[in-house]
Amino acid sequence: MTTNIYDRNVPKLVSDSRWSIEGDTYITYIDDYGCDKILCTESTAFMFAGSGLLIQAWKDWLQEKGKTEDRPPITEGELVIAICAVNMVTGVVEIECRQAHTLPDARFTGTGWRSAHACWEINKDPCKAVESAIASDTFSGGTVKFVNLSNGENNIQNTATMTDTLKAMASTGWTMFKHNLSQPIPIKDAAKQDPAVQELVHDLAAGNARVCAPYPGMDIPWTQAEEDALDANLRRILGR
Repeated sequence: MTTNIYDRNVPKLVSDSRWSIEGDTYITYIDDYGCDKILCTESTAFMFAGSGLLIQAWKDWLQEKGKTEDRPPITEGELVIAICAVNMVTGVVEIECRQAHTLPDARFTGTGWRSAHACWEINKDPCKAVESAIASDTFSGGTVKFVNLSNGENNIQNTATMTDTLKAMASTGWTMFKHNLSQPIPIKDAAKQDPAVQELVHDLAAGNARVCAPYPGMDIPWTQAEEDALDANLRRILGR
């Protein structure tokens, strides 16, 4: 699951590195697999939450891979995407769609945003704030990923696609059963205990599972006004 922060004062975009799937009885996840929620183009840093398939579609589109449409979709079934895009020179927020909490100089989203915001209000350190969310929110985890806009320093990889991540989760992911969230076990062991997890493993291996970086309101459809604003901002910042 996820915690995303943009802190203009630093300025940094920061996220955790967990991708997850929630079932009725379990939460399955994978951390640190190289499929990041932040992507930098020449002029703009994009940070995403929501459907993993939608996020991958946007990352491919922004990198000119198979671009055949005006923009990727924002909806997959009942799930929608959240986008925060920042000018890498000025630090100005160019796109802010479905952020859970906005302040004059900061944006927060993801399941861990409340914990992160509480820490940030005290320390004004976005990396420390995401670490705080990881410690207190079962649904955030992995290495803290960041891009420092002031000097370009970052630990973003984007060496894996969502398809790669799904396949890896089928073999090396972890599962927490909801009756005991403090004790994650390897997904292969969980599959021996729960037929639903066993079915999930097959779906993951086939690339059919719905992996997410969840945030509050991820199932609320975008309004037409939100879509129109997104399209106008994309045309402006990407010159299309």
